[in-house]
This record gives sequence, structure tokens and C-alpha cells, in this order.
Amino acid sequence: MDPNNVTNPTCSSSIWLTNALLPELEYVFFCVQVALSIIGILGNSLVCITIAKATFMHNVTNFLIAHLAVADILVCVTIIIFQERYMYMYVCSPDLDNNTAMNEILCKFFHGKRIIWAACNISIFSMVGVTVERYVGIVHPLKYPRLFTQAKVGLMIAVIWTISLSLKIPYLVVSSYDSSTHQCFKEGLSNTNTTVASFTSILEFVLPAVILLGCYRKILISLQRAARNQQQDNNHAPANELLVARRRVIKMLLVVAMIYILIWLPIYCLFWISISSKDLSFEVYHASKAIKPTVAVFNSVVNPFVYAFKYKEFQRGVRYHVFPSMCRSRKVTAAVITVMKD
Repeated sequence: MDPNNVTNPTCSSSIWLTNALLPELEYVFFCVQVALSIIGILGNSLVCITIAKATFMHNVTNFLIAHLAVADILVCVTIIIFQERYMYMYVCSPDLDNNTAMNEILCKFFHGKRIIWAACNISIFSMVGVTVERYVGIVHPLKYPRLFTQAKVGLMIAVIWTISLSLKIPYLVVSSYDSSTHQCFKEGLSNTNTTVASFTSILEFVLPAVILLGCYRKILISLQRAARNQQQDNNHAPANELLVARRRVIKMLLVVAMIYILIWLPIYCLFWISISSKDLSFEVYHASKAIKPTVAVFNSVVNPFVYAFKYKEFQRGVRYHVFPSMCRSRKVTAAVITVMKD
């Protein structure tokens, strides 16, 4: 069966529930996605609150990290809200059988998870923005003050959102509902669907991955060169401490980037297989559709845990500005132990 022509199942046959996936397995994927999304919302909210409350974290790098956390929250929220299972429940409802306008809206915003993938694009391009900011700050420090002013950072974020949404707007425009068959279809894209999908996948995955790897390669070379120069000069001044701090941030961001590539590479492999294979079974096609958002939301969940274990500034911000009572209790405990020893 050609996955490019797969549309919504008819309500009368309920084929989506009976053939695409076992109902129990489909429900398991749904529960996992919701559970991961809740964890992601809580974790990324902690990142935003910490950066907002810890004044020593108020710099461009952490502002962009906070924006990445907001984008990850958006991914988690859309995963919960824009589930295709909701669409099938409504489209197959007798009350909405003649409500073509509502079904049209459902097809545009729920079918194909376009809103979810748009949110994922915002997260991906936000990660690229953080990487480019660090690249300029370390490799071209003299250009940094001119390129990363408050206004230009705001413009960069606006461009990220514009590009991310623009890549999905064509699909929203052409998605329509056929009341005679109770199916969603993409009007005018049947012959070019594979070409358009391949082009957008290059923009959404291949290009960001190349930029990430290229930037980090040059950053690591620059840091190694700076370390060698300091060793030759026997420099143990505060500049050396700055170099160590930069290394920590870069290692943390590099872990985030590598996790992104490792997570999204299988997703796009499934995607490319689904749009290119002419003999892909209906069951395998819909199984891949269930797996892809499950893996995608994991990327938005894992970032706060990376910060917690790898980012010393974030740990200090949480300890002293989000949960200061924990610090006070530790100090009191330490003081009591000291008194008891004396």
C-alpha cells in the first residue's frame, strides 16, 4: 500500500482501530506520549523558572536556552492536545457526521500531526540558535557584541518561529475533508508529496545536523588552541577559569546536540522509508506514525536532565534561587553536625 496515498479510515469500517495497530498497543503509545509530555513540561518549566529567578544566569546564552525550553514545552503540550485519536473520535461521531466545517478543522490541525511537527521544528531551530550563538562567542569573540544585541536576538527568535511554521503551513492549506468518504486528503499534493516531504526533511533535519556538527567542530578546535596557548604561557589567571567554564557549557550543549541527532535520525529514517516505499503495509505505516512522536517528545524531555547533570550554573540556580530552603536546611544540618563533633 502506498503510504503517500494513505488517508483517514472510513468511520464505518473503523479500520484504523482494528488493522493499523492493536488497540492495546496504540493506547500504550498514547499513554507513554502523555506521560513523557507531563515530565517534559515540568522539567522545562523548571529550566525557565531557574533562569528567570537566578540573576547571575541572565545572559544571551541562558536566554536562548530558556527559549529552547519554551519550545520543548510547546512540543509536549502539542503532543497531548493534537492527538489523531481525538480526530477519529470526533470524525466518527454521529453528531458530527454532517458537520463538515468541524471535520475540515480537524483534518487541517490534527491529521498528520502537523502542529506537533511545527513545534518540533521550533525546538530544533532553537537548538541551532544556541549553537550558533556559542560558535560566534568563542570562535569570533570580537564580532559577538555586534551580532548578538538584544534586538538581533529577538529577531533571530522571530525568524526561527517564522521558518518553523512556514514549513508546515502548505500542508495546513491543502489538507481537506471529503464528506463522501469521511477521509482527509491533501489536495494538489498527490504527485509532488514525496518531493515536498524530502525537501522539508532536509531543511528540518539534515541542514540543522550539519550546522550543529560544523559549529561544534570549530568550537572544539578553538578551545583546544586556546588551551595550548595558555599552557605555553603558563597562564593560571582568571582567563583560565573562563576557558574551563566555557568548556563545561560547550560539553553540555554538545551532549544536547548529539542526543538530538541520535534521537531524530531514526525518526527521519522511518519517515523516508514511509514516503518512498511503495509496498509498505498499512500496519507498518501506522506503527511508524505512532513511534515517531513518541521518540520525538523524548528529545524535549531529556534536555532538562542534561542540564541537571552537566550544567553547574543551572544546578546552582536551582539550589539557591528555586529551592533555597533546601540549602538552608543543609547548612543547618552541617552546623548541627559540627557542634555535635565539637
